[in-house]
Amino acid sequence: MTRNSTDRARRRAAVVVSPATPSTAPVVNPILRHMDLSSIIRGLRTKACTKRQYSGKAMIFTRWLELYHPFILQSEPTSPWIANINDHPEILEDFFGHICQKTNDDDEYFDPPRFQSYHHVNGYKSAILKSPILLRSNSSSD
Repeated sequence: MTRNSTDRARRRAAVVVSPATPSTAPVVNPILRHMDLSSIIRGLRTKACTKRQYSGKAMIFTRWLELYHPFILQSEPTSPWIANINDHPEILEDFFGHICQKTNDDDEYFDPPRFQSYHHVNGYKSAILKSPILLRSNSSSD
């Protein structure tokens, strides 16, 4: 083995995690475990300023849900509330319809309508998909 392949083998061995014994293993929903792992991996690739933008946009989305669709935020203690959105795709359509239109200082839509840029709307899409705030369960926010 060459030196480089030996170093790679050592790094791979360091990453391998030994399985927990059945008596000490916590009971975790495998979907939630994978969501946690994927958010950690994405978090390592996302810059701090982007995380702040996602966090702000996720909070706007959460506040909008509190006003117009509060039942979505109610979920089981062990599952994230964002999973409820899958059953109600029309809610995302409403939200993006709201975000797409510009409003004046009184939060009223312009007449005739004026629309936000693609970049603005796509930022909300990315925030909803990637923000760890939305993936937290209700029990962790209490």
